Amino acid sequence: LAPLAKWEESTLASVAFGQEVSVNMLQLATAYSALANGGYVVQPHIIKSIRKSDGRMITTKRHVIRRVLSEKASASMRKILRNVVENGTGKRAAIEGYEVAGKTGSAQKFDRIRQSYSRDNNKMIASFGGFIPAEKPQIVIITAIDEAQKGFWGGTVAAPVFRDIGLQAINRLGIPSGSGKNILEL
Repeated sequence: LAPLAKWEESTLASVAFGQEVSVNMLQLATAYSALANGGYVVQPHIIKSIRKSDGRMITTKRHVIRRVLSEKASASMRKILRNVVENGTGKRAAIEGYEVAGKTGSAQKFDRIRQSYSRDNNKMIASFGGFIPAEKPQIVIITAIDEAQKGFWGGTVAAPVFRDIGLQAINRLGIPSGSGKNILEL
């Protein structure tokens, strides 16, 4: 976000539908994790553990930064995001036997030369972010397709990629359908 002093009259309206906002994928994954885990921002880690040459395991420790949502608000968001997959634009992220929660995104790219958002559908970023299983989350996945060749909606371009990655992760981690530890416990 731009500093408040630089906001223009149109900024509030633009921010409400996602323009003038920029995050990287790790920031977005951290936000989805907070929605998934009861409202806590947890320090993200790319690597869970490292096995040293002598066989010892070094494991990253869970570090809660702060609470940003109440459990009630987090539960409401999980329900809303589950509905996006079950009945809304995220249907292509669904994985049989699992409750998936997530949200589609279709973002216009900002053209710095013209100083405006592109109206060209080929200059879009399609995304889908979510977690599996919806009520006892273990996996957060963010997919983003920059300037997709066929389509630009998050639900048609990025959601199927989320599903494919989710299926592989479920199988690799051995997550049984409808069960597992909550991300808070990891």
